Amino acid sequence: MVDESIKDFYLKRLKELKIKITDLRLLIIDVLASKSHFNINELIEILKTKIDKVNVMSVYNNIDLFLEKHLIYANTFNGKLIIYEAIKPYLVHIKCDECDKIIDLEDKNLNEKLQSTFKEFSKKTNIEINHYKIEMHGACKEHNK
Repeated sequence: MVDESIKDFYLKRLKELKIKITDLRLLIIDVLASKSHFNINELIEILKTKIDKVNVMSVYNNIDLFLEKHLIYANTFNGKLIIYEAIKPYLVHIKCDECDKIIDLEDKNLNEKLQSTFKEFSKKTNIEINHYKIEMHGACKEHNK
């Protein structure tokens, strides 16, 4: 299901950046607004279900553009697997190193504490922090026996 607020954010941001809204970009935005994590191969497979011919180079070019303009995050796991996701003010991931499951930790209390701590770091370093990513690793209960 497409999260319309995420889709609206991207459409507004592309217009602000004066980036042409193409059919392919709209489809990529739909994926960003409906799937929390995906790699480039998954994106291409999803696009193939929506359009007849997918120009793989255009997909890569659009992902590069979104990265360059800070419109998506690229998370590298195990030094090789790149997972993309929509931009958010904060991201906290927990990854099972056994099955590669990735969970977004959305804990309001934790995020408020982290933001407060980072605000102090911001004052000390004189660098305004506008977003952050934290990655934790472990094993699912199924793999931790």
